Amino acid sequence: VGHVVFTGSVAGGRAVYGEVAARRFIGATLELGGKDAAYVAADADPAAAAAALVDGACYNAGQSCCAIERAYVHASIYDDFVAAAAEAVGAYTLGDPRDDSTTMGPMALPGAPGFIDSQIADATAKGARLVVGGGAT
Repeated sequence: VGHVVFTGSVAGGRAVYGEVAARRFIGATLELGGKDAAYVAADADPAAAAAALVDGACYNAGQSCCAIERAYVHASIYDDFVAAAAEAVGAYTLGDPRDDSTTMGPMALPGAPGFIDSQIADATAKGARLVVGGGAT
């Protein structure tokens, strides 16, 4: 083995890296529990950025390891970005993936909608403003 690649938790990565360093002096690549942020600069087209980031967040019903989980948007375009993002999210049609009108299928785990609801409740309790959705379907 000339290189170790690990995707997982920070604790798991620390353990893997510790073993690699202790046993062999080889390269290691770690992808650890990131929050997959995006930044939208002041000179960006807010509608185009919103469309791209919503697609990146909702790809595979948001269950991709590289799905956008947060966006930092320059204050000068924030309101336009939020309006465009809400419109893009609102355009999704949840349903059976075998139905041609469905644009977002189910989540992989039965407990996932409840977990997302708890994240929404936590965020709104801390001052977030809900602009679209907000309940398990």
